[in-house]
Amino acid sequence: MPRNNRKKFRKFLEARHHRQKRGGAVSPFFWFDVFCAVLTPFLLGGIVGVLWLMHLCFILYPFLFVIAYVVLLVWGILAFRGASRFWSVKADMLFGAVFVVLVGLGGCWGLEGAVPAKVWITSPAYARAPSLQLDSPSDGKAYPVLEGSAIHLSWQSEGPPPMSLLGDQKEKLGVSMGGDVATTLIIPTTGKATTTQLVLSRGWRKLASWRLHVIPDESPQVILLEEPEVTLRKTIKFVYKSIDDYGIESISVRIAPTSSATGGTTEPVEIALATPTIKEIRSASYIDLTSLPWAGGPVTVQLVVVDGAGHRGWSEPKVITLPSRAFHNPFARALIEERQKYMDNPDASTRDETANVMAGIARQQGLYRGDPVVLMSLRAGAVRLVLNDDPETTKVVADILWKAAVRLEEGVIGQARADLAEAERDLSFSLMRESSNESIQPFLFRVHETMGKYFEALESERARQPPALQEIDWPLATEREMLSPEDLQSRLTAIADNLSAGDRAAARQGLSTLQALIENLRTTPPELTPDQAQMAQRVFALRAIIRGQKNLIEEIEKTVLQNAASFETKKRKRDAAAHGLAQQQLLLSALRDVITRQGVGLKETKAGEDAMHNAILALQKQAISDAQKSQAEALTFLENSLQSLTEQMRRAMTARAP
Repeated sequence: MPRNNRKKFRKFLEARHHRQKRGGAVSPFFWFDVFCAVLTPFLLGGIVGVLWLMHLCFILYPFLFVIAYVVLLVWGILAFRGASRFWSVKADMLFGAVFVVLVGLGGCWGLEGAVPAKVWITSPAYARAPSLQLDSPSDGKAYPVLEGSAIHLSWQSEGPPPMSLLGDQKEKLGVSMGGDVATTLIIPTTGKATTTQLVLSRGWRKLASWRLHVIPDESPQVILLEEPEVTLRKTIKFVYKSIDDYGIESISVRIAPTSSATGGTTEPVEIALATPTIKEIRSASYIDLTSLPWAGGPVTVQLVVVDGAGHRGWSEPKVITLPSRAFHNPFARALIEERQKYMDNPDASTRDETANVMAGIARQQGLYRGDPVVLMSLRAGAVRLVLNDDPETTKVVADILWKAAVRLEEGVIGQARADLAEAERDLSFSLMRESSNESIQPFLFRVHETMGKYFEALESERARQPPALQEIDWPLATEREMLSPEDLQSRLTAIADNLSAGDRAAARQGLSTLQALIENLRTTPPELTPDQAQMAQRVFALRAIIRGQKNLIEEIEKTVLQNAASFETKKRKRDAAAHGLAQQQLLLSALRDVITRQGVGLKETKAGEDAMHNAILALQKQAISDAQKSQAEALTFLENSLQSLTEQMRRAMTARAP
């Protein structure tokens, strides 16, 4: 210790010893000495903190700042203890120098101003947001940015390229294709709101900085608004609501067998329902799950929603009984039986048997009217079974067998209905996006077009049925009402009218009703009971008589018009009356046969018989005008009778779903 300091130290000890001997109180000057000793380190630390809050200093190397403030803490403790004994000014200078050096080296310093830098922030693609260009460094304004966004930074000036710092990411700007130096940083995904800074520095000097308020991407949510419902087509209806802050990428249903379910694998499966890319959805989706190995047994279903960032949300799980599908086509049943055997035991012998069955049905093109879809799928599945025995083959061939069986059962109706359902779903999402009427029109036209093709497929399927069933409008029957293609087209027209009037809510409700009706249409003929088969024969016979009566009325009217100028010729008049009389007698005989042998005893039918008899009497008297009146009355009575009989037939055939 230097000599002068030793003298001061001895004087300090003598004074303290003197105070202790006197037992007096501590002098106020003692506490003043303590305050002055501690003030210096903490004042210096406070100045650095103020500079940081004013954005005149930025922490470049955090570990140096940690060491600096540890030195500051030690400095304060030693200064406090030394003030009650002895503390040298040189010690303050030493600690202060160490603190300043550490803080100076650990941070970058400078005043913000105009800098030759350009900064763009590009949000993730799923956010569908425009790029944001940051202003020049200014008053510490915080820019809101979505986590996962990309920061594109370029420096347009001569000299060494600066260093960019974003949180823990430190990148040196490199030369880009345009000649400027640039780099790209990604805002980290943390799942919580934070505030960070983007800093450009060259060595210890800060060139520019921007404050960024990082916004987290929330997980999506989905709830079931109604209990899952099984439609007449054996599809399952899910009514749900889902929301997300930036848009829903996909919604799927997760199906897992319960402990009491039997058959096939126990691994859950997820099947896509929709890919809407909308922030909020309130919709109904229909999905066919009859191809799953647990059909007919209890399963747990749960909706799963995924957003653009990959976050997932789940609805409340529900336990339902999966519907099973009955196949009436014998060759479709054969494929389904082979599918079940192959899935239960996919060994070499079963694989060969399944391949032979598929190839055998494929060769018999008359069984499926040469449908190229059935032909190519069965051949491709059989070849794959022969050439491959990997686990993936089991899944692929099982799917081929199921789709081929459905094609054999439904013909072209199944694909036409799937196309219509997809078009309806796209139109529904277009309405939810609040798109303009012009942008919605293509989706509306596609629904109209696919609906027309659907009706064509129904007519094609009807043509394959027995003549009696061809006369009945069985494909468009639901549990609650009878419909015709015109009825469904009129509902689609009403949706277009609502859009034109600007009533989007009514358009969405009308589309939802249309979807429900189509999903509950009977598209395959039911198996007729003996009574229903007899009723169908009556309808067919009565339709034939009505067609004959119409033709006869047209022939007589045509004959009367042709001979109006020379009707005085009695011979021509007698010939026309004789021909009409013969035809009317045949129709009356056929009607009496329907009444007596087939038991059509409706009041209108009896009245039609009497009107035909009156027409015959008039023709015998060659009273053509009176005969025409009686024939018109007979036609009216018979049409009313047919309408009543057809309604009875429809009610009987729509008593239950196929």
